[in-house]
Amino acid sequence: MGRRCSRSSFLPNAFVFPGGMVDDTDKAMPNWLTPFDYGKRFDTYFYTLDVSDNSDKEAIKIDSKSKELYEIDWYSAEEIVNRANSGQLILPPPQAYEIRRIIENRFGNLEQLYCPLKLCPQLLDAGDKVIALLNNDFAYNHDQNSTETPMRKACSADLPSAIGTSTVNEGKTRRQLHRMIFNKKPLWSQMKVIYCSTQQSQQQR
Repeated sequence: MGRRCSRSSFLPNAFVFPGGMVDDTDKAMPNWLTPFDYGKRFDTYFYTLDVSDNSDKEAIKIDSKSKELYEIDWYSAEEIVNRANSGQLILPPPQAYEIRRIIENRFGNLEQLYCPLKLCPQLLDAGDKVIALLNNDFAYNHDQNSTETPMRKACSADLPSAIGTSTVNEGKTRRQLHRMIFNKKPLWSQMKVIYCSTQQSQQQR
């Protein structure tokens, strides 16, 4: 990962996955689309590469000559999360979400990280926090304008009491939670991911 330049017009100073060409050994992860409310929107894919046995040394060399990123290096997923939680770096929502999936899938196959859905967060204004709803959350707008849904004020119906779980029971209805919650200031701090598995997402779409 690397830190974006402070002069960048998009995500300045944020820690992000570097871009580049896609090789045959790369494994696709979900496709992310920037929320509707951002001035610039990017439709992008992330990829993973298994370097556990260092079998392809050329593929894992780091090009530190990037004009967009600095502090480019290999980091463990836990290190990135710990540094973000302690305020040492800025971790945007897509990176925070995918790093959590990497941690939870550390002993699995990389193909399991692939998801056919386009993930486009829908933003809720919750006072000093932002809630980023993701596909299959019960409050997510799944109609044809799902990628063009502007930020709205969060209401009580969007905030179930069992906020620490991936599902919540309300009466006889079991509602799924799939969202991220973070502070407005500093932006993206104290990130909390309420997560449903890739398998759940695929089954319920």
